[in-house]
Amino acid sequence: NVYMWTGTIWEEYPTYSGFVERMAPDDVYLKSTQNYQFTATSTPTLSGYNSGTLAPIPWELSSIIISNPDIVQPISDLTTFKIAKKGYYDISGFINYTPNISSSSASTGSELILQKSVDNGDTWQNAMSVSSTYEKEATRISQTITIPFIIIPFEVGDIFRFALSKPTGLTNHSASAGITLDSGISSKSFRISF
Repeated sequence: NVYMWTGTIWEEYPTYSGFVERMAPDDVYLKSTQNYQFTATSTPTLSGYNSGTLAPIPWELSSIIISNPDIVQPISDLTTFKIAKKGYYDISGFINYTPNISSSSASTGSELILQKSVDNGDTWQNAMSVSSTYEKEATRISQTITIPFIIIPFEVGDIFRFALSKPTGLTNHSASAGITLDSGISSKSFRISF
């Protein structure tokens, strides 16, 4: 027999096939080629984003591939995902972001945030954040912001989302700033493994 520590108990796997099934990752892939730009009518608006309003990252249903819907399910707003199976999840991914500032003397930044909620989205806690800086002469160029990987414990019913933020005190981003398709492959992509 094989036993595996879950963090609280030893789970027994009396058969080889049961062990192999448990070791095979259950994955959720999110990969999009769609741009998401901040405008006067986007949610949040460009003005709101520049003022510190958090921007949950939207997904298209066609960009979500779930190998096992028994672990994670998209919520209808397509910015949040609900955990259906308790456990430790390995999350990694990236977005391509352009602040689109025309001034060559300005510098700014962006923050990619992974948030978790245990009360159905009433309150959110940051599970991880990654900051990216855009130096002078580079604020019109798309840069990749990466979450290398993080392991997060989730309970059944927890929800999570990815969001963007502009740190306060930095140069405001300009019209059409946002997530952009870079080199024709994808504008954003994440992998969530159980």
